[in-house]
Amino acid sequence: MDHDLLARELLGAVCGRRSRRLLAKKLGYRTNVLNRWESGERAPSISELFRLAKLVGIDLIAVCAAFDTSAFSAGEQRLRQGDVSEFLRVLAGTQSITTLAEGAGLSRFVVSRILAGITEPKVGVFLKLLDVATGRALDWIAGFVDPPKLPSAQEEWARLTAYRRLAYDHPASEAVLALLELREQAGLSAHRPGWIASRLSITLNEEEETLQALSTAGLIVWKRNRWRVNDDQRFVDTRSDPAAFARLKQFWAQKAAEQLEARGGNLCAYVVFSATQADVEAISNINLEAFRDVRRVVRDSKPAQRAVLLTVQLTALDGKPVL
Repeated sequence: MDHDLLARELLGAVCGRRSRRLLAKKLGYRTNVLNRWESGERAPSISELFRLAKLVGIDLIAVCAAFDTSAFSAGEQRLRQGDVSEFLRVLAGTQSITTLAEGAGLSRFVVSRILAGITEPKVGVFLKLLDVATGRALDWIAGFVDPPKLPSAQEEWARLTAYRRLAYDHPASEAVLALLELREQAGLSAHRPGWIASRLSITLNEEEETLQALSTAGLIVWKRNRWRVNDDQRFVDTRSDPAAFARLKQFWAQKAAEQLEARGGNLCAYVVFSATQADVEAISNINLEAFRDVRRVVRDSKPAQRAVLLTVQLTALDGKPVL
């Protein structure tokens, strides 16, 4: 995606049908700077976008809360010094400045100054870094406007929406994709009905339905007597629908439990403890960071030799929410 173009379209959508001249005046500008932002003549900073969003009634805290970070000023619809850099640092986790810079097409010098809070990023640069760190720039934008309203986001948003619906309706689809990527599966002379079902402990009918759904979504194609994965950018965040996401978590937790019962060789450890609320929150952050690290490792892991399920759980036993 062209993140600079996306930024310009986002600014236009946030303004909507409102008078640009009047909005600019309310923001404290003497000229109609919003037209210059939308045309690309000038690139606004992320704080300028936030000021505009606040002016038109967008809940910035709600936008940030969807990203599991309290880096922004809780309860305040304003931007504090260092909030943006802290937000990006939290989401980037252990990713190096070099990795972020290369992924965003920026210099290490620029990225290091942004993360240190010395330089405030322009909106387009912020979106680039957010996408490299999380792959969720469009989810961020969805907190401001409906992504299909942005021409340059329509195709990618449609893909994300279709993949999420697939995961919600056919939970085993992620595991089926992982198995289809394996070298072992590629070594078969042709597609073998039941090969996937036997490994996932699902029925042959469930296997066939899931394969058909994956084919309809364009994630796999039938080629030379076998199903082949057609899209290697299939990691999709499924948290946009809380109820559906809860069902997915229950599904995979149950699958993990079934594997523990059915066969050995699985890694499982647990600890039951009492602790302060602050330490519980610290432990939660450790788990979240470890989970992000795993996804980054998996993203670049080739060739596919194993199909594995990782679940991360922190469950309260005292009847109260963990966080």
